[in-house]
Parts: sequence; C-alpha cells; structure tokens
Amino acid sequence: MGKMIKESIKKILIFTSISGLVIILFGCRQNPADVTGMTATAPKKPEWLKGPVVLKGSNQEPLIFQLRRGSVSTRTEENYLYTHSAENVKKIKESGGTFFMSHVFKGFGIEAEKPEIELAKKFSPLLHENGIRMGTYIGSSIGYETFLIEKPEAEEWLVPDYLGQPVTYGDQFFRKRPYFAHPGYKNYIKQVLNISIKDIGTDLIHFDNPANQAVPAVFHHPLAIKEFRKFLKNKYTPEKLKERIGFSDVSRIVPPAFPNPGSFQTFDDPVTQEWIDFRCQKLADYYKEMSDYIRSLNPEVAVEINPHGITGDNRAWESSVDFPRLLANTDVFWCEDGNPASVTKDGILISNIRSYKVGRILNNLVFNSVDGSPVMTAETMAYNPYSITSPGNSVQNFVTFYHKQFEHYSNATNIADVAILRNFPSMAFNNYSTHQSTILFEQVLIQCKIPFDIIFDDNLKNLSKYSVLILANQESIGDNQLELIREFVKQGGGLVATENTSLYDDWRRERDNFGLKDLFGLEKPPAIRSIKNQDGGALESIQELELRSSGNTMKNQFGKGKVAYIPSVEPAVKRTPTASMRNGYWKLPLNYMQIVDAIKWAAGAELSIDVQAPLTVTIELTQKETRDKMLLHLINFDYEQNKLVKDINVSLRIPEGKQVRELILLSPDREETESLPFTLKNRRAFFNIPRLEVYDLVVVNLN
Repeated sequence: MGKMIKESIKKILIFTSISGLVIILFGCRQNPADVTGMTATAPKKPEWLKGPVVLKGSNQEPLIFQLRRGSVSTRTEENYLYTHSAENVKKIKESGGTFFMSHVFKGFGIEAEKPEIELAKKFSPLLHENGIRMGTYIGSSIGYETFLIEKPEAEEWLVPDYLGQPVTYGDQFFRKRPYFAHPGYKNYIKQVLNISIKDIGTDLIHFDNPANQAVPAVFHHPLAIKEFRKFLKNKYTPEKLKERIGFSDVSRIVPPAFPNPGSFQTFDDPVTQEWIDFRCQKLADYYKEMSDYIRSLNPEVAVEINPHGITGDNRAWESSVDFPRLLANTDVFWCEDGNPASVTKDGILISNIRSYKVGRILNNLVFNSVDGSPVMTAETMAYNPYSITSPGNSVQNFVTFYHKQFEHYSNATNIADVAILRNFPSMAFNNYSTHQSTILFEQVLIQCKIPFDIIFDDNLKNLSKYSVLILANQESIGDNQLELIREFVKQGGGLVATENTSLYDDWRRERDNFGLKDLFGLEKPPAIRSIKNQDGGALESIQELELRSSGNTMKNQFGKGKVAYIPSVEPAVKRTPTASMRNGYWKLPLNYMQIVDAIKWAAGAELSIDVQAPLTVTIELTQKETRDKMLLHLINFDYEQNKLVKDINVSLRIPEGKQVRELILLSPDREETESLPFTLKNRRAFFNIPRLEVYDLVVVNLN
C-alpha cells in the first residue's frame, strides 16, 4: 500500500468526509411488538441506538479500491490517511459527532486489505475513547484480481456469464458478482464479521448494495438453479405443483433468461413468478443468517443494509427486494434513491417520504444520502424522527434545533388515518400499471396532507389503527387477504379501490369476477377478455376501458363500512409503456380531487387533521407515547421558489379524554418560540400558523 499507510498504522488519524459531511441523529426506538405488522420475536434493537447518534462522514471506501477504480488525484492517499487523524476525531467530537462509518472489507480479500484492516483496528479505540461509535463497511462484490490469489477455490462462487456477458458491478469489470448464498462465500463473510466485531470492535455492520447483490443474473449460478428446484418442491406438494405449473417433476426447470424483461408489462409465466418469490426469499434468508451471526457475537452491534427504498421500479423483479422479508432482521436501511426533496420546474414534488414510511412500519431507521439542502434535512426530521441526515455546516441550524428539541422526536408514534397496501404479487408480477397507480395515489396522500402509512400483506392482520384502507390497482390479492379486507370493512372500516383491484388471485390468474365484487357493488362485465401484447403481458382489459370511460366514483355500503371504487388513477404525465415510475412521473394525477373526496367519504368522519396550505407543503402528525403531546411537522418543499408560506389554517382532532393546554410553534428557521392562539369545538382545535419558511414544528401540549 505504500509507505504512508505503514506510517499511518503507527499514527492514527480521522476524517472530514471525502464525499461531504453527513450527520445522522438517532432517537429512541419503538419496541418491535408495538409496530404494526411486526412480531414479538423480532430482534431487539441495540441499546445504543436510543441515541442521539451523530454520524459525520465516512472513509468506507478503502484506498486499495480508490486506486484500482481510478480517477484519483496526487493527494488521494494523503487525503485518505487524513481521514484517520486524531485531529479530526477531535473536530468531530467538538461538533457533536458520535458515529463514524469506516472501512473493513471491499471484496479484494482479507489478505489484500490487511493493511487497511489494521488501520481500522487502531482507529476503533481512538473513536471509542472520544465517545464516538464506529460502523464498518462490507461490500457485496469480489475484486477477483486479488481475491482469487488468496482463495483460488472462490472461482466457483462467481456467477458465470449471463447472456454472453460477465456479471460485474456495472462498468467496474474488476468487481465480479458471487452467488451470495454459496456456503463458501457465506463462511468467508462470517470471517470478516468476526474481524469487524471481535478484532476491530465495531458498533454497526453496514452491508452495501444488496440491491445489486441479487439481480436476476446472479441466480443463474448452478447452485442457485438447484436451490430453486428445491424451493419449488418444498413449497408445494406434487399435486399443488401440477396445479401451479402443469407437472410435478421440476428436475429440469431452469430460471428464465430475459434479454429485455422491461418489455414485459406483466409476468404471467408461473415459473417466473415463483423465481421472483424464490429470489426475494433467498436474499432475506441470507441477511437473517448474517444478522443472527452478528447478534450471536455481540447483540449490541447494529445491522444495516443498503437496498435502496421505493423508487417506482419493480424492486422484487429487479433486485429481489421484498421489504417486509428483507428488513425483518435489520435495524437500519440506507436509502440512495436519487430523490432529493424538492419541487421541479414542472411542478413535481419529489421526496423520500415513501422510503421513510417503509422504515417506520418495519421498525428500521433510514440513512439517506443527502444533497445538503435545508428541505432534505427537514424531510428527515419530519418523517424519520429517529435520525436526521445532513451533509454539512450549511444546515447546522437544523442540527442544533434537533439536539435542543430532541424530546419532541423521541418516543413519538405517527398518527395515520389511511393505510395504502403494497401487495406482493400485485407489485412483483406487474412491471408498470400497479406501480403507476400506487405511486400516484401515494402522491395524492403526500401532497394533500392526509396522514398515512404504507403497509404490506402481513399488516392486513391488524388494521385497527386506520379509518381507510387503500387498494390502488392491487390486482393480485389472495383469498386469505380478501377475507381480512372484507372483515375490516364489515366492522366499519372504509375502503377505496381502483382499476383492476382483486381481479386476479395471488398467482395472477384472472377471476370470473372481482374478488371484492360484494364490496364494490360492481359486477365484472360478461364480455371480459384480456388484450395481450406481443410478449404475452396484459396491457389492459375491455372492462378497464369501459370503466375508465365512465370516470365516476362508485360508492357502496358494506356492513358498517363504506366502499368507494374509482375506475382509474389518471396520470398527469404520459408514460411510455416500458418506463418505470421514477420521479419524473410523480406529478399529481389529474383526478386527485376525486381521490381525496373518495377517501373523506369512505372515512365516514373527519380525518385527524386538515391543513389548508399549498400542495407543495407536506405534513407528518405524531403523538408521544405518554399521550401528553401531539406534534405537527410541516415542510415547504418549494422553498427555493417560494421562501415564505403565510397563514396556514389547521383543524386538529384532539384525542378523546384530552384537553389542549397550549400550542407552541418551533422552527430552526428562526430563534423565537411562539405561542399560538387556538379555539376548540367538537373535539377539534382550530389554529393558524402565521409563517412557514422551510420547517415548522407545532407542539400541542395536552392535559
């Protein structure tokens, strides 16, 4: 590695991040059993995550990688070594930092990376002596040029060429993909974990890029093919296999190899559907095994992975990511989605709110790569209250504010009137239309300031928190889930559904009628046939065309509940048939007011909060677990163009048995604290927020 690295082992240094300054503050965590959809057997979170924890920067990319990757300067090595200096440890401590992300393994091999592992060993006590926690980075690829010198037998771990091309990390051809479930690879990673936990003394393991670790090509490894066949035999009886795929002997089945899977509107082939499920399960199983091993070595070491969040893509197909399974055994996930909090010149509000809500419902903190804007920092404060992310001193006022007002962020649960379902078969077996409807419906909830959660199939077992359930073109719902939905409505819950919701079962077999036809009060027209594209994917049905032509919300009473059916979520930006729902398509749908009216009608009563503010202002409503405070977070996403929003009128429902004592307005945008006047009527508090720059926090103190 050169003279400078050897000298640095004797003289430990630290860091001001090469890529920018990142601050992440953690607050107190919920008990896993208290989170909707989580079970009491979920792993206990490390005590030190009760925070606050402040992460300032990272030197997670070891020098060997920086040099091999290229695009370096004459000062790269010097700068890298400076990231380990005692001088910078002091600076981090003085600025309030309590967490640092360091390197341990990039995939070049333990021997090749040994000099830098020694750096980490020396670096750890220096951090800990200054009250700073340490995370260590583990990559997901293999730098085979050095790794195979150390472990020649690892050649069999590597994925063979796929469609005539080597399986690498993008254009970094020196990084090849292993089949992560290979026993040899798993054992090797456990050696790295031993070094990280026992020798280095890390406090957090950061697994990078599981989203790329499990792309389709990886599962064409010979071992993965054998395991897929075993998966099918274990999942189904011979009789059920015959019903599923037409035969029961799966010994010759191989995974599909699509040169252009994006051309498929839907995945109707049953083997492809099962392969998607298998891949998601294998990735989840891998991280459960790694998490269990980490906790066996030290239960106070946190587990963090980087699968990215909700992007608008079919994550199950593209990356084997099914969030409920994948995050069941982790403490934190990293969100690198390229969705900077902002409003585009075309009026599209871009946010990471969806990903933060996934973290909330699945009891994971969310780390984010941020751009330094005040709005993005405010977004983390409002929607990710146990962590705040900021890249530098430009938003120091937000960091100071968060520290000072930490009591208002810790031990607070969100209030949500609405739950929007992301059903696995609907989202995994359809590349486009279900994602379009769901993303756009979520956009309505975000911009129209309706408190909501994103939920998954298992959360249907307990919907007692919500007034309304949303099924935005959730087409492939199984019979068991339909019964849970039916019971929710029968007992008084509201339902809003759109388009082809429940038209298919969970194998994406078309039903004779809507599975929820009794709730919709709507029969499937008799002349139903699917229009297919050349690849065999269903584009849309005759029924869908007929219903869209009416455009009216169809309302029905079912049991004690109300059901609204909307024929279509109408996009405002025309999407090409094979384009994923990335943020360029996130403009409010044309019929967003129809959607809002349907939600309010189905709720059967006023929602928890009504905020009269521009569509570019968003809110999050929380309540302290002690029930003595409610907290309203407001963000002006259009701050760059609209520096000040005036006179925001709010109507807030007060919990039964509680009285409002006072309302306090706090903000990092100004030093003063304001007391807000309010009036009370029918268990609702009415008040006005005189001004909003970037971020306001209203504290509602209750008796």
